[in-house]
Amino acid sequence: MSNGGERTKFDLVMRGYDKRQVDQYMTRVDAELASYNAERERARGQMQTMAAQLQQLQAELGELRQRPPIQLDKASFRDLGPMVDQILALAEKQAGQIMSSSTERAASRQADAEKTLADARERAEKMRQQLETELGYACVLERRG
Repeated sequence: MSNGGERTKFDLVMRGYDKRQVDQYMTRVDAELASYNAERERARGQMQTMAAQLQQLQAELGELRQRPPIQLDKASFRDLGPMVDQILALAEKQAGQIMSSSTERAASRQADAEKTLADARERAEKMRQQLETELGYACVLERRG
């Protein structure tokens, strides 16, 4: 676990390993596993929240796309002058950029959340395998003793 993948060495005593050392090590391993599991659950929660937000945004976007376009009488705005026409054109352009940027950010956040979850799952699986190996090794040594 925290020893960088190296085997933990315990002092040999009359009938196997020092029980106190083994118990302390197992307590540390259990705490690390609990920490990694909590981290994985936090990441999963964040991913679910982001996925829900993305679904909501996609639903809103779909709804907006299905609405008939608002027909504004541009002539009436043109009557107000070329400056107002330029302002409206700029506002439309910025609205499109904001929508595009929001969609990209949502996709990026979902990808980040999925990567975080995959990393947490991978770390948890490695820890589980290492723990099983170490427990198996300790059981073999216990049977020999």
